[in-house]
Amino acid sequence: QFLNALMTYTAYAVDNARLFRGAREAAQKLQEVVEDQKLRLTLAQQQMLEFFATVEPHALLVYVEAPENDEGLDLMRFIRRSPQSPNPRVPIIACSPRRDLATVHAVLNAGGHEYVLFPASGDALLKKIIAARTSNRPFIEQPDYTGPDRRRRDDKAFAGPERRAG
Repeated sequence: QFLNALMTYTAYAVDNARLFRGAREAAQKLQEVVEDQKLRLTLAQQQMLEFFATVEPHALLVYVEAPENDEGLDLMRFIRRSPQSPNPRVPIIACSPRRDLATVHAVLNAGGHEYVLFPASGDALLKKIIAARTSNRPFIEQPDYTGPDRRRRDDKAFAGPERRAG
């Protein structure tokens, strides 16, 4: 009975060692993917910086595919928050095929002026570009958010202590 239990524990230990080795290999592969994503983002940021060095855009169209781990959103955050950004106040219009609230909120939280659901007509896109360019909403610069004021209307009904002036 003792030998039987010892053999069982030994088998578990061998299986656990195999699982641990597999988990370690998976973690290394995941780390490689993360590093690859960082490199790609760095290239996108570098291209954006080169673009800004030759052209001062009146507005940017940024494609957003998902509410999390999205290069478009990362680029928007870089433009808004990075000290290297040459123009953090440039109007940004996010274009996306997604209509879910998580994506819309992610775009607004990343500092987008407008959101366009694709496919969109040229007229709809032009209206959003004009709205972003002529927006008179104040520009907010706080540690957790940089971008246009997300409020679309002045709600006098809200008079709480956290109400911002303006």
